[in-house]
Amino acid sequence: RTNNNVYLSSFSSSSSSRAEGDNHFILLKIHRKSLLQDSIIALENVPVPELRKCKIKIHYVDEDGIDSGGLSKDWFLQFSKEISKKSSGFFQEIKEDSGGCFELRAHSYRTLNEFRIIGRFLA
Repeated sequence: RTNNNVYLSSFSSSSSSRAEGDNHFILLKIHRKSLLQDSIIALENVPVPELRKCKIKIHYVDEDGIDSGGLSKDWFLQFSKEISKKSSGFFQEIKEDSGGCFELRAHSYRTLNEFRIIGRFLA
């Protein structure tokens, strides 16, 4: 699978964004089937200052919908769930009975850059 289907757009002062009350936002186009990898690739392309000052809007590829907050909320929830899964390779539960306390997985197949991207998301 190539990165051709993951897009990042930044918009400033357009009439549609002003009508929604936003001055600046980032639009991520994500496939639900590959949400984790598409999100990592898209977030990798966003400069840190943009992440701090811009609202993130989501478009799920092959789905109808305009993000008025609900799609972004769904993406934040789904992406959080995906990165916390044991199979994602990012985190491991401290103890099975720890009540959901996690730590970074010390021996992971994930790259340092992917951990940085997850750190940006969590920050």
